Amino acid sequence: PVGHVVPEALLTMVLTSSLMTAAAAAVSSEGHSPARVLARLNERLCASCLGTGRFATAVYGVIDAETRRVTVAGAGHPLPILLSGGSSSEIETEGPLLGVFDDAEFDQREIALADDDMLMLYTDGLDAAFPVEASGAQRAVLKRDRWIADLARTSGAPRRGAISGLLSELQHRLDVQAGSMH
Repeated sequence: PVGHVVPEALLTMVLTSSLMTAAAAAVSSEGHSPARVLARLNERLCASCLGTGRFATAVYGVIDAETRRVTVAGAGHPLPILLSGGSSSEIETEGPLLGVFDDAEFDQREIALADDDMLMLYTDGLDAAFPVEASGAQRAVLKRDRWIADLARTSGAPRRGAISGLLSELQHRLDVQAGSMH
């Protein structure tokens, strides 16, 4: 949900309850398809939030721990990032915001994770760690992309300590933004 006030808190409660119901229904009728879970969640949100202007974004995924296969679907949320072999790539999924279009369709992608691969899921709050400066939004995006590239380069097993450093840097960047307009 967008924002941080009572209506968003109520929408979060509706989302949580609806997600559990949608996931249970999708599993019992079609298997555990992330795209179908998001479609059912969207239907419930459209029915309960009709005309309120409230919406949400989401990424929903299923991980098969035995085969290391991950299936993800997205609904207007920042794309998951696969960190693999020193590089990064976004896992592109198509899907509109939740709670806006009652007949929305969502697609899903399946990937296999290698031993040292990492899947990074994040909220749009990550962008707050790379605020727009007077020089413009492109610079903020470049800083974020550079940070993700650094994370990808250090994602190999021998350098897990470097990941901790990068995550600490991110935490610091977010802490600095606390209370700002970002």
